[in-house]
Amino acid sequence: MEITSMTLRSLFIKLILSSLICSNIFAQSFNEAQISLASSTGKSAVIKLGRLQGLKEGMRATFLVQSGSLGYPKLEKVAQGELVRALDTQSYWYFKKVYNPARIRANQKLVFMAMETELKGVRDFKVLSRKRVFPKNKKNKDIDFENETGVPPELVVEGEKYVKSKELIDNKMTFGHDIEIQQFDLWAKRNGLTKVDDFLREFERKYVDANFKEKSSYDDEVEKIKNNIYHAQIDGFISKINSQKYGLRGLYRDQKRDQDNKTLKDRNDILNVYEESREELKRKRILGVENSKKVVRDGALWSADFDDEGLRNYMLKSGIEEEEIRQYRNLTQKTGNEITFRISSAVSNHSTQEDDNHRNKGYSVAVGYEYHLMRTSPSLLRFSLEVYAQRSIENIDIGGINGRFSMGSFGGQLMYYFYNNPAILNQWAWFVGVGARRGNADVTSVELSNPYEYQVVGLPTWSIGTKYRFKTGDSFEDDIPVGAGINLRLSGERMSLSSVSTNLDNVNTDILLNDIKLTVGLSVYF
Repeated sequence: MEITSMTLRSLFIKLILSSLICSNIFAQSFNEAQISLASSTGKSAVIKLGRLQGLKEGMRATFLVQSGSLGYPKLEKVAQGELVRALDTQSYWYFKKVYNPARIRANQKLVFMAMETELKGVRDFKVLSRKRVFPKNKKNKDIDFENETGVPPELVVEGEKYVKSKELIDNKMTFGHDIEIQQFDLWAKRNGLTKVDDFLREFERKYVDANFKEKSSYDDEVEKIKNNIYHAQIDGFISKINSQKYGLRGLYRDQKRDQDNKTLKDRNDILNVYEESREELKRKRILGVENSKKVVRDGALWSADFDDEGLRNYMLKSGIEEEEIRQYRNLTQKTGNEITFRISSAVSNHSTQEDDNHRNKGYSVAVGYEYHLMRTSPSLLRFSLEVYAQRSIENIDIGGINGRFSMGSFGGQLMYYFYNNPAILNQWAWFVGVGARRGNADVTSVELSNPYEYQVVGLPTWSIGTKYRFKTGDSFEDDIPVGAGINLRLSGERMSLSSVSTNLDNVNTDILLNDIKLTVGLSVYF
């Protein structure tokens, strides 16, 4: 017994560890890959994934290898690469940075995480780009000083008395943007002077390099930030997995044990909010709020002051008697849509002993819909109408040859319930029915030169049976909103078979027989 308990405990722990690994991999968008070819330098490889698996040229990814046991996994970086060519089922990768060239070999299994997949939920960065042009004689250190402090150095005078304080780190707040980029350049002079008529004088010609006007470091800065986010996520995930001293079990190592399952047992003795609300609805549903107060006050002897005749007159005149009958009727029956699935087996055999083939009794499967006519008029309380589709196999003598009839048909019946009505609950209801059906049949046999087609007419069809319906599915105790039931019936028909094919084998083209079947069914209603 102890060994069995230890085995179950070990299996349970393995299932938990498996789910943890799967959830981590899913959360980090890792994909499995296998190298089919690799270069001798380890700078490029072909993996067995391509466009059909969602890979596209230009994708960048980090490749890792997983080692260790299931409970103590370890992750190791192998390379960072870019997809340079994608085919349907394979792709070519160039590795810009290789951490472990020995892992880049044929048949090596890796896991990788694509950068665009990991950053798919990251919104676009709002970037503010500034360009400033300084005089040519401006020194680089002066430009840096003005950029950091916002004040030109010539306006700052260092006094004699000052106290050196700790370094202050100014976190400049941004408004309406995430990144601020500043680019700097110096004015340059052109040879000669330029005459400006409006000022009646000549000026030096200054210009800024055209490349400075057009050049923008926006893409470079955004790419750096995205790379930092992407690699920080990977490094954090690898560090968390590899730093587990006790493997994945360490995640639960510090959890306090529940001795003798005391917490679990206490929890089962207390109703939660959902259960309390259901109990409150059930209490109100039985008598109502006002009547509940009266019963609580007077108890079951609330009518003790009445004599028999007075109590009866009070209940009749007040409508209590009629209301109780209506309540009983609604609690003990439920009308609605009823669907039946049934299977039937033939009682009689219609084959001939002259042919050793196809001598088994027939069978059929059907699905039907029963409509309670009480929904149209109370006077039709005991009547219902059923329509059904049926598929059956029959082995019938067609003139010394047993033909295998594969039939498909539709039919209907008018049913009368002579004991209880069709909507009764938790009781047996007995019925008889009469109707008709029509369909087609394909007939085959090894003795026939070609298949035949027959038209099938069942007129009349009859049935006698019983059904039992269980819970309704709409009570407070039911979580599935449908009811269920079973039914048994003995059914029969006068079957007429007429061939619509050319008779090449001297078979009977018109057949008339009586068929009886025993049927078992399962019904659902809502």
